[in-house]
Amino acid sequence: MEAVILAAGLSSRAGDFKLAWPIEGKPLLVRQAELFAGVCDRVYVVAGHWLNEVRELVRDCPRVEVVENPDYLEGMFSSVQAGVARVTGDFFICPSDYPAIAQETLAALAGAWGQVRIPTFDGRRGHPLFMTADCQAIIAQEPRDSNLRNIINRLGFTGVPVNDEGILHDIDTKEDYRNYQERSRRRE
Repeated sequence: MEAVILAAGLSSRAGDFKLAWPIEGKPLLVRQAELFAGVCDRVYVVAGHWLNEVRELVRDCPRVEVVENPDYLEGMFSSVQAGVARVTGDFFICPSDYPAIAQETLAALAGAWGQVRIPTFDGRRGHPLFMTADCQAIIAQEPRDSNLRNIINRLGFTGVPVNDEGILHDIDTKEDYRNYQERSRRRE
């Protein structure tokens, strides 16, 4: 299994490089890279705007490789295609700003059935996606102006219920970050 973490964006809503924001003592991107490295043979972090900063953050993470997407301004799907071009087997795809996904969720997705698997919590779909290896060619052949939603709509998906609200919560803004920290404090 492999993972593609999408980290090529501008972080414009955050106002600065949010992937370095500390989450329980580690930068957000490192926390996520380590989560996937715990179950995957290889983790590809697709970087663009913050390429050098991303490389610096994950330089000591085992099994993590940075993939440059020079076309990141074309949109997230260009990063999906750049990362998925590197995979050789079944794979996860996840935006880089979901800090609270549980490792059990990754195991549930990997152990489920279906070409495309999406975790659900209380009936709501979240991240990461899990796709079988044959999806790589489908993604590669898709036009650049497409997106994963189009592919999922064509292929269908298996919803995998998980007891993990973290699949729903990303960090786009400083307010999201404060809300995440507050939820973490309440859980403790």
